Amino acid sequence: ERYAKLHGHDAAVRLQKAMNETVGEVVRAAAEEKIEADIHQGGVLEVAHTPAQLARLRDFHSVEIAFGETDRVLRGARETAERVHVTGAVGSTWTPHGARLHPAKLVKG
Repeated sequence: ERYAKLHGHDAAVRLQKAMNETVGEVVRAAAEEKIEADIHQGGVLEVAHTPAQLARLRDFHSVEIAFGETDRVLRGARETAERVHVTGAVGSTWTPHGARLHPAKLVKG
């Protein structure tokens, strides 16, 4: 939101799109260079454990959608439990734009 206030909504949407595309670019470049960095592009799951956390997660989700993250998914407790077992989870949000990797292996190539 701060970036949008300084540079405009369209610029913020373009920035979000560029950041999302960067995840795939890192994965692609590592594969092309045959770098074994334990990469898994499975997205990012954020889990709420309390009603207050869920309210903040819903607000965050709404902002992300407003700035072009249209493939982000908001899930309730039941839907979250169907995908991941986290004791006390009351909801979650997921985006496909995330990957885990071993940073030292990526740097060393």
